Amino acid sequence: MPDPKMKSKRPPAKARSAKSTSKIEYRTVESWDQIPRDKWNKWFIRLYEHCRAKPGAREDHPWGEVVFKVGDKGKVFAFLGIPDRARVCAKATEDDFDNWLSLEYVKLAPYIGRFGWVLISVNNAKSLKLALEAINQSYIQIAPKPKRAAGANCKA
Repeated sequence: MPDPKMKSKRPPAKARSAKSTSKIEYRTVESWDQIPRDKWNKWFIRLYEHCRAKPGAREDHPWGEVVFKVGDKGKVFAFLGIPDRARVCAKATEDDFDNWLSLEYVKLAPYIGRFGWVLISVNNAKSLKLALEAINQSYIQIAPKPKRAAGANCKA
């Protein structure tokens, strides 16, 4: 039984409820299709076109976000998110994983980072170059063998 003299580190219920009512804006939109194509982020368009150019790649929209899949099983090789911001979640190779995470615009992907996935925020040509390379690496790892060779050097 807890000692009644010991103070809890958790704030009282009244303080917690006041904090939780503050509105935190996570997204500006709820779904990718709420943004007209001419309003898409310029870096997002480059990522999108690069993914689309991969052999056998198909676009899907789980959770209202843009992802690209390949193969009969429809395995995801790139999570692009929503077109109002440019970032990509891709599977890194073992060799690149630690090096990429040392960059300021790369972080461990939520939920799937432990499986080698990284999240790359794109806001300049340098980060775009890395993001396109990450998409290529992810595609090579995920795609069925016959498509790998054809898509390895595919440019959008």
